[in-house]
Amino acid sequence: MLRPFKIEGKWGFCDEHNQPVIPPRFDLASRFSQGLAAVAVLGPGARTWGFLGENGEMAIEPRFQEALDFHEDLAAVKIIRAEERESGNSDWGYIDKRGSLIIPPQFEKVGEFSEGLAVVWRNGKAGYLDRSGKVVIEPQYGSADPFREGYARVRLGDGRWAHVDRSGRSMVRGGDAELDSFSEGLAAVKESHQTRWGYLDTSGKMRIAPAYDKAYKFHEGRARVLVGAYPHGKYGFIDAQGRYAVAPLYDEAEDFHDGVTRVKFLGGEWRYLDVTGNLLISPGHRDNLLFSEGRARTLVDGRWGYVDRSYAFCIQPTFEEAGHFYQGLAAVKTGRDPQGAMKSRWGYIDPDGRFTIPAKYLMCGSFNEDLAAVKIPAWFGLSTKWGYINRNGDYVIKPTFDFAYPFAESLARVNMGGKSGRAGEILGGRWGFIDKSGKFVIKPQFEYVSWFAENLAVLRVGTKWGYIDGTGNMAIAPQFDEAYNFFKGRARVRIGTEWFYVDPQGKKVPLD
Repeated sequence: MLRPFKIEGKWGFCDEHNQPVIPPRFDLASRFSQGLAAVAVLGPGARTWGFLGENGEMAIEPRFQEALDFHEDLAAVKIIRAEERESGNSDWGYIDKRGSLIIPPQFEKVGEFSEGLAVVWRNGKAGYLDRSGKVVIEPQYGSADPFREGYARVRLGDGRWAHVDRSGRSMVRGGDAELDSFSEGLAAVKESHQTRWGYLDTSGKMRIAPAYDKAYKFHEGRARVLVGAYPHGKYGFIDAQGRYAVAPLYDEAEDFHDGVTRVKFLGGEWRYLDVTGNLLISPGHRDNLLFSEGRARTLVDGRWGYVDRSYAFCIQPTFEEAGHFYQGLAAVKTGRDPQGAMKSRWGYIDPDGRFTIPAKYLMCGSFNEDLAAVKIPAWFGLSTKWGYINRNGDYVIKPTFDFAYPFAESLARVNMGGKSGRAGEILGGRWGFIDKSGKFVIKPQFEYVSWFAENLAVLRVGTKWGYIDGTGNMAIAPQFDEAYNFFKGRARVRIGTEWFYVDPQGKKVPLD
């Protein structure tokens, strides 16, 4: 649907992607309703209102002093009657979509039609009008709301709030009661200044007992309620039986729309919840998620958790850091070790968020080929070393390496003698490869190597790149300024400004 936007003092309309569709040329504009939008243009000596079609053409030429949106095929317009043109007095009436006057101008104020009736004002009092122009409930109220679900909230002459049905029959609450309009068969009510808010049904009976410091309309089976005096109270959501669907925990909250609400802690970011209170990922963030084994990690208020394919949080955001799921496990960093002490340690969780390998490591890598590299203190805490564990958390290869990476094609690259730089890079040392028994298959001798892919690994010698095979022999001599791993029998490389592919023998393959 098109929506209005403003540039340099003029209004136009854009689509859902914020692309202009109708150029800005109007002084004022409302949203489209039933295919038409009220727009104002500055005419000779006065601003007049008309109605614009979605094709950008005027459907009803500007001639009204004011105009409201179309509802139930009628729109309220304000017209200066000829006999009162000199005085400037004007009244409201209603037109149809052709611009024909259906209900002559005769009211001081009006509202939009809802359930076949519209609020109209005469002599400072509000009543109700039907679509034929007949006043069905005489103006008598201090204020009046649109009809919702067969009832409308009105304020009586003595100041009390009541609900009226379409015949004008009132359901009056006693004393200083405050009322809201009906929504999904229930209306919020506060019997007096000394009581709390609850909900009554259309028979006037209290359905949900007064228990809230503020209560709001139901939307999609949920009502927002405040527990505790504003601004220190907390928002939650109840169902039609008064049971908490979302506990009152939040400092700010919005009503449900399309099954989702936004909530916020004081000073925090907006969070999205479904109707059961499950945390969802922000709609604007969904395109950036990387799923692995049906889970995607995401950050909320500085903590990591995981969402499933429905974008609901299946593992709540409680971790300081988190990795992707591989082979059914994900490495996560938490502030507590297995004994409950406040130490940041890494461990592994399953897809349900349960720790299967306790958080006791200084750092963890992902599982691959049933083994994962882990880092622990060594030499009485004076240094650290990497080793490998299996899925039960048992050491398969003792921690003896300065750096270690996941297994690929039954080999893992490890570094001996290297140090961590300020930016986390690895400085110095030599790289080699071990097998799953921990034995060196290719001794540490290289400045840098990648993992093995299709039995070849990228290596660097000085400033040039080449490839070694699984025995450590040079397969393609270092000659490239950039080089990447093999995939489907070829690797992308660069010499100077030229990019091309090579095959496993180092022969040039043209780019696609």
